[in-house]
Amino acid sequence: MTIAQSLDHPWIKVIKRRNVRNEDSCKKPERRRLKTTRLKEYTIKSHSSMPPNNTYINFERFSKVMEEVAAAEESLRELERNKKSFQEDIEALLSIYEEKESWYKEENESISQDLRQIRQELQKTEALKKQAQEETKSVVQAANGLKRRYRKLENHYEALAKQVASEMKFVQELVWSMEREKLQSGEGDGSIR
Repeated sequence: MTIAQSLDHPWIKVIKRRNVRNEDSCKKPERRRLKTTRLKEYTIKSHSSMPPNNTYINFERFSKVMEEVAAAEESLRELERNKKSFQEDIEALLSIYEEKESWYKEENESISQDLRQIRQELQKTEALKKQAQEETKSVVQAANGLKRRYRKLENHYEALAKQVASEMKFVQELVWSMEREKLQSGEGDGSIR
């Protein structure tokens, strides 16, 4: 930054504005003139007491300070831009987080509903399984009852079969004995003649 640019800097204009006070001409013109006179005297004295190169060195220092201030201002502007960008990134991340959170809530509700449905189906299946087990148990018990009844009938049939066989044998023997008696009585009739 050159000395001319330093003199055109906005801060110099602010300093000049502060030094020049807008006062009403009707209020204390004497005092204003006195201040102006003193300021001129002070300026003349301070300039006359300065070594010749001191002014250039001060301006060079001021120029460097102004450069540093300009760099600081640029850094602040960059920081402000970064802050805005960071804020936008945070808002975008927050929006993504909210979308994901709502999506996860919906998925969680859907999964919970599916789990409730599966649980209900499982309970129905368990009830049907229990009912089937009870029916199977009753069928097995009925089958066992029928088996016992069949065995009883089988034993009864065998007993009846034996009884019938013994009665048939008795009848056969009776028939044979009657035939023998007939035969014997028939023979007897033939011997008498």
